[in-house]
Amino acid sequence: MGAVEEFEGVSQGRSRRALGLIAIGLALALVAGIIYLRPFARPASPAPAATPAGHFNLPSSMEWVSAGEGWLVFNDGNNHATLFHTRDAGRHWQANLLVSGRAGRLTFFDAGRGVVTIRGDAAAVSVLQTTDGGRSWQLLHLPELTGRYLLDVPFSDPRHAWLAAPATQPYLAGATTFDLYRTDNGGEAWQRFPGGALKGLPAPPQGAPLFATSRDGWVLIDRQLYSSHDGGDSWQPETLDLSAATPDSAVSLVQASLSPGGRVALTLEGFPPSGQVPRGVDIWVAASSDGGHTWQPPVHIPETQSPSGNPSQQPPEFTDAWNGWLAVGPAMYTTADSGRSWNRKAMPSGAPCVDVTPVSAGTAWCAGQSAAAQYPKGFQVRLFRTVDGGRHWSGVDPPV
Repeated sequence: MGAVEEFEGVSQGRSRRALGLIAIGLALALVAGIIYLRPFARPASPAPAATPAGHFNLPSSMEWVSAGEGWLVFNDGNNHATLFHTRDAGRHWQANLLVSGRAGRLTFFDAGRGVVTIRGDAAAVSVLQTTDGGRSWQLLHLPELTGRYLLDVPFSDPRHAWLAAPATQPYLAGATTFDLYRTDNGGEAWQRFPGGALKGLPAPPQGAPLFATSRDGWVLIDRQLYSSHDGGDSWQPETLDLSAATPDSAVSLVQASLSPGGRVALTLEGFPPSGQVPRGVDIWVAASSDGGHTWQPPVHIPETQSPSGNPSQQPPEFTDAWNGWLAVGPAMYTTADSGRSWNRKAMPSGAPCVDVTPVSAGTAWCAGQSAAAQYPKGFQVRLFRTVDGGRHWSGVDPPV
């Protein structure tokens, strides 16, 4: 992505992509991380947030529960992360959490309940949760995984989550066996599946299943898709054919959406074999109209050239199984048919967006950067919002 590559902050799409690359064989040396919390006092009335020390880049994650209320997480250059909250579409920002480490995935299930993953030294992972809209945060109980790399902790709702960790200690490149853990009570207790053993699967998956609801989830083993509709108690093979869509690639499942009526949209990434990356990462969207019994062929997302001249692609973000948004290179797209077709939209003027976070089919936020010589790295963070499906964008002052 040219100049964007120097950012320390990463988009949600890039965060997921890094996890996928790790899952197919990235060797990491691990040490324990230390995390601390320091909630900021909430003022009597909204006020601009003070900027902690360090240099902020693009938000590492954005989450919006409405057109006006949302959260941004920024990582700085001093191994700290700050979460900012607005209730009035960015007119005022409140900094209500500062942690040591680097923030990853931020998820809010409603205006009150949310979780954020934090990577400490050498990528040791902790999860923080809030039940009061970010006024206070608590450490989520995780299984004891000393010396083992935790890939991610994807939540489908405040109570249900899965995590995967290599069964070997320490993690070795090419490891094929993962222990899976499941919670149905918000992390108070975890059920362990040694060796990734799940009923109905012929082999352990290399990563945690991805659930769209507490009961409906999917997982890949090599290039075969399996589904569960009982919360992961049993699994069945799906008829989705990935051979034509991603030939000779390692495939990763990065997003699953399920809408009423049984419409399913799955976002997949294909990683070409090592040393054979003419196109970079391939991204596809597969769709089903009957809950996964039958599938339409996967469709490749739009592709544009980045400033460096290479193909530029990021995963789209879906608000439901029908509607998704995509910022890719210098272009913005939306889909209303599970990625079967994409409509090009106007990109905000003044700063190309590298990340878009939709709120609904018509409302979305995006983050970009513009040249600014007075800033340490020669850029300024920019935020934009659309409420008419991407036809028009309005600039919003960021909190940093």
